[in-house]
Amino acid sequence: MDLVHGHSAHHPRPVEVYAGKLILHGCGDFIDDYEGITGYERYRDDLRPLYLATLEPGTGRLRELRIVPFQAHRMRLRHASAADARWLGALFDRLARGFAPAVLTTDPAPALTLHPARAPGPCSSAAGGAAGPVTGRRPPPPRPAPAPAAPPPRGGSPPSGRPR
Repeated sequence: MDLVHGHSAHHPRPVEVYAGKLILHGCGDFIDDYEGITGYERYRDDLRPLYLATLEPGTGRLRELRIVPFQAHRMRLRHASAADARWLGALFDRLARGFAPAVLTTDPAPALTLHPARAPGPCSSAAGGAAGPVTGRRPPPPRPAPAPAAPPPRGGSPPSGRPR
């Protein structure tokens, strides 16, 4: 098996490299009709990552994972802003295992690129975000939270700070 694609979560979940192979634990929704449902804003279900994996021919090992963030707005998808892409990159830096920190590009549209960490063993959690998020330092949240929220448990999503 070269790739495991998880689904069903309505927001992005961790990604992992195990034995050189990509595991997408939950890709979130790309297209749905859930827009406007309130109470779950901290999970940023408005952000819709498009996963583009490049695998080595013959071995299926992951070379690169490119994530193009979209945002649902009025039942349509549009490219997410650079600030939202940074938020998503910080999320993946925190939750991903076996990857070097994400690299953000913004031309022509925001995209995140993750490369497998150069570490011994089939899976390395040491490089999976501990080195820092997209910018190499911990950025402040893109927008202030409407009300203080308890930090999410490990494996959860950070608060969005975005009112609907």
